[in-house]
Amino acid sequence: MTTLGNAPVPPPPVDVPEQTPGPLPPLGALRRFWVIGLLLSLLGIAAGYAVATTRPVTYTSQTSLAVGGQDLSSFQVAGFALAAQQIASNYARYIGLPQSQTTFKKVLGANASKVQSVAGSPISNSNIILVEVVATDPTVATRGSDAVAGELMREANAPVVGQAAAVYLSQFTRVAHSVYTTETAIQNSRQALALLALHKAPAPVVATQQAALAQLLTKAATLQVQQKTLSAQYQNALTNANTFSRVVVAQPGVITLVSRRATIERYGLAGLVGGAGLGLAVAVALDRASVRRRLRRRRRIAMATGSGRLSQR
Repeated sequence: MTTLGNAPVPPPPVDVPEQTPGPLPPLGALRRFWVIGLLLSLLGIAAGYAVATTRPVTYTSQTSLAVGGQDLSSFQVAGFALAAQQIASNYARYIGLPQSQTTFKKVLGANASKVQSVAGSPISNSNIILVEVVATDPTVATRGSDAVAGELMREANAPVVGQAAAVYLSQFTRVAHSVYTTETAIQNSRQALALLALHKAPAPVVATQQAALAQLLTKAATLQVQQKTLSAQYQNALTNANTFSRVVVAQPGVITLVSRRATIERYGLAGLVGGAGLGLAVAVALDRASVRRRLRRRRRIAMATGSGRLSQR
C-alpha cells in the first residue's frame, strides 16, 4: 500500500464479475409464469368443450345373455360352470358389426345405418355375455342389441344331436320299422281269419290263425313299449347335449351410456392437457427470453463501465 503524506492510498478497484442466473427448469418456469399456464389451460378446456358439442350423440345399449340358463340346479353338475364360461367366451367372439348386418337390415330396416358399432364381451369368471350396440338413436340401439342377442340365441339353441342321441335315434328307427311291419302282419292275419270264417274253415285251421294273431298282437305291444322308451331316451339325450350351450336372456336391452358427457370429458381432458403443455412451452420460452435480456443488459453495463475507466486513465 502506498502513502500520500500521512494518509494511505487505497488500492485500485478490482472488477468482480457478477454471476447471471441461468434459465429455470420447465416446472420452475411454469411456476414463475403460472398465470399464462392457467389461462392457456382454461382456453384448452373451452376449446375441447366446443369441439365436443359438435360431435353427434351416441347411445350404447346392453343386452345380457346367460349361457347354460340361469337354473341353479345346472351348476351342481360337475364341470358345468367351467364349460359355460368357455362357451360364453367363444360365443362372444362371433358378435360383431359385419356378422350382424343382415339382422339389422331385417329388424331395423332403413335405421340400420344409425348403428355405429357392435361388440360382444364375456364377463370374467361367469356365464354371462354382454351384447353392446352403439347407435345415434336410443330406440335403434336397444332394438339392435336385442336383435343381435336373439340371433345368437336362435343359432346357439338349435338342436344338437350328440353321440348318445344318435344311437337312440337309430334304435328308434329300427323299432319303428318293426312296429310298422308287425301292424301290417296283424291286418293281414285279421283278414285271413275273416276269410276262414266266411268259408267255414275247420276249427284247427282257425285256431292256428288265431294263435298267430295273438303272437303278433303281443309283439306289437312289446314294440310299442320299446318305441316309447327309445323316444323318451332320445329326447333326454338331445336335451342334455344342448344344456351347456343353451343361451337365454338374462336382461333385455337397456341404455347404459350416453356419449355426450363422455365426449365432453374426453375432449375437455384433451384440451386441458394440450393447454397445459402449451402453457409450459410458453413459460419456458418467456423464461429463456428473460435470461437473454438480462445477459444483454449486463454486457451493455459492463461495456459502458469499461469504457469509462479507460477514459479516466
